[in-house]
Amino acid sequence: MPLTAFYFYSLVQQQKLSIPFIAISVFSALILVRWNRHWHYPTGWTSSLFYLSALILLGASITIWSPWLGTLSLLSWVASFLASHTEIFHSEKRKRLSRRSLLYLGIPLLLILRLPLGWEAAFHETYLEYTSSIASYWLDTLNTPHFLDGQILELPQAKIEVEAVSGNYQTLLAMILVSLVLFAWFARPIFVAPFYVLAGLISAAILQTLRLTIATVALDRFSLDLTIGSSLILFQALTLLGMLAVLYSFDALIMFLFAPVSSDTIHVAESNLRNPLKVIWNRLLRRSKSRRNTDSHYLREIPPFVLLPLCFLLLVSFGMQVILSLQS
Repeated sequence: MPLTAFYFYSLVQQQKLSIPFIAISVFSALILVRWNRHWHYPTGWTSSLFYLSALILLGASITIWSPWLGTLSLLSWVASFLASHTEIFHSEKRKRLSRRSLLYLGIPLLLILRLPLGWEAAFHETYLEYTSSIASYWLDTLNTPHFLDGQILELPQAKIEVEAVSGNYQTLLAMILVSLVLFAWFARPIFVAPFYVLAGLISAAILQTLRLTIATVALDRFSLDLTIGSSLILFQALTLLGMLAVLYSFDALIMFLFAPVSSDTIHVAESNLRNPLKVIWNRLLRRSKSRRNTDSHYLREIPPFVLLPLCFLLLVSFGMQVILSLQS
């Protein structure tokens, strides 16, 4: 815990606490309504493996005094707890126990960890170069005169900082976090979690390209400056809301591509033999029997006494980000 406290203190100093704060808030709300309140020691190979990993990482973090490894050790312990505990399914008439573990709820907590060894800065720089080049292509298509010099987009009458308009690394993490929150909220199979991370990366790229293209065209053709002050905040908020709808459509696409194979699709062969590929596929994507047609149920699952404080915390976090952006 002391090492984890040092790690979060460093995040506060770097003004990078908002994403971990939201991830922990969402996790706390979901664990409160999903957990069946039955305590267990680590059971099963998955929970035991995470527990052993937590002990090894804890020893290594103390030996070399690494707050990052200490936080990873804490997350491994949380994963061990989630893997050994099961959820409760709230139906309209009664509560029914489910055999499915809570491990999927811990996936959004991975965003607490920052990429080590300078990988974060290198990845963000490469990501900005990629999105800037795409925006430059669209500006050429729209016949907008410009010159892209690194992270500066030069127009005949002004210069635009790419990162200030399209968003920093926190914007990228925010899109991945929203995607993983959808994953945890709808209790998707852990097998598809990497595809939700990919959906967040693609959505962030679309968002940053769209912001830079729109801001440049607005400034060049309509003399409308969307790169400073309250207009920038409103512009970024509106584009962010639009991308949330895109992320929700990505969720529908992923579940369409990874839907279990129905038994009646090959009715004649089903009575004579079992397709081993279909059995393996359905086992990877299986859900408990109490989990049929529950997407609409999850949309109304969290009660008001949990949802209202969570919304308040999210608004406070967003307000802090706005104040920091205005001060800078």
